[in-house]
Amino acid sequence: MRLTTSIFTLHPEAAFDCHALQWGSWTKDGSSNGPGGYNSIQHILYSIKITHFYKIMFNHTITGGISIFTSGNKHAVVDKLFIAPEFQNKNIGTQTMYLIAI
Repeated sequence: MRLTTSIFTLHPEAAFDCHALQWGSWTKDGSSNGPGGYNSIQHILYSIKITHFYKIMFNHTITGGISIFTSGNKHAVVDKLFIAPEFQNKNIGTQTMYLIAI
């Protein structure tokens, strides 16, 4: 769990902060660069417990993560999807969404 914890507290924050620099803040008033709890260790640990939380790998390196809520047999909601800034624009997020859909 320690490795998972350190990975998911660094990558979400870096990914959402990079997004905010390029596209603007998550909120209109500029008070947050990402969704609620994106930079909170407690929130990440909670998400790991209550969702299907997966690491995203590229060339044997953890490059991001995705958390998915499921309800019923054929229903799911992507809670968070994040890719570390140095791995963005490589089609990793798109491929992740494709793989979870099949």
